[in-house]
Order: sequence, then structure tokens, then C-alpha cells
Amino acid sequence: MRDANVRSMEAAMHKLVDVDPRTVLQNGEGFLFVDRVLDEGPGWVETEWVVEGPAGFFRGFGEDLYLPATFQTEHVVQSGELLIYQVYGATPESDGIGVLSRIRNGRYRRMVRPGDVLRTRVELSEQVGPAYYLSAVVRHGDGGKVLTCELAYTATTA
Repeated sequence: MRDANVRSMEAAMHKLVDVDPRTVLQNGEGFLFVDRVLDEGPGWVETEWVVEGPAGFFRGFGEDLYLPATFQTEHVVQSGELLIYQVYGATPESDGIGVLSRIRNGRYRRMVRPGDVLRTRVELSEQVGPAYYLSAVVRHGDGGKVLTCELAYTATTA
């Protein structure tokens, strides 16, 4: 029965690997924290972000700059929005968007520096009506964990 459910999800999912995240995420050019979708499957998506941005994004002094947790979190939120699009098919122009309603159990484990590559896997844990419960793991390009958390979204038209 599980295989039939997976095949059903595969048939219904909106493919993201060949899609520019800017066409799904309605963030301004300077506030887009997903460069591309690396891979995907039924109920999961893997994204990548090469951490670059204006000097104001970073904290610290001189060469010792780091990315604040708020921007790391926004990267995860945007990756989750892509997963909601994949599962729900919502686009801002037609069906609405997945609106973040909760973040739980956030664990920040490592500093992120300018030029680092973040790879994030977001998985659908459960769907109850318009509510989507996701889990996320962000890894540094070398494989070490940067951030883990759970997210909840509500699919809405406004």
C-alpha cells in the first residue's frame, strides 16, 4: 500500500529540479536564499545556497564574519516553501502560498561564513488538511550539520 501512495504522490508532485526558485518564491532579488533545487522526491526536496550577499547580511569584524541565525532560518523557510509548492502545487498567482505558522526545535550547530555552501533537505512529516508539518536539516558543503528544525505551514490564499 505504501508503494501505491508513493507512486500517487510522484504523479501529483510539481517538479522543481529544473525550475528557477525565483519563479516559485515571491521574494525580492536581494532576499532569495535558495540558489537551486538539487534533488527531489515525493514529499522531500534538497536545495542549495552559496552564502553571498551584501556586507549588511553578515556580523563580526574584519575577516571573522558569520551569517546570523535569522538568515539561516530564512533559507530553511524558503526551502520549505518550495516543498509546499511541490506537494500542494500552490502558486501565489493561483492557489495562494504556504504561510509559515511555527518553527520548533531549532538547533544551530555551526557558524556559516561568506562563501560557504549550504545544502538543505526538507521532508514532509505530516499533512493535516491545509497544515503541513516539515522537518529540515541544513548541512555545510563538507557534510557537517549547521541547523536542524521542524516547521509548520498553512496553505492559504491570503
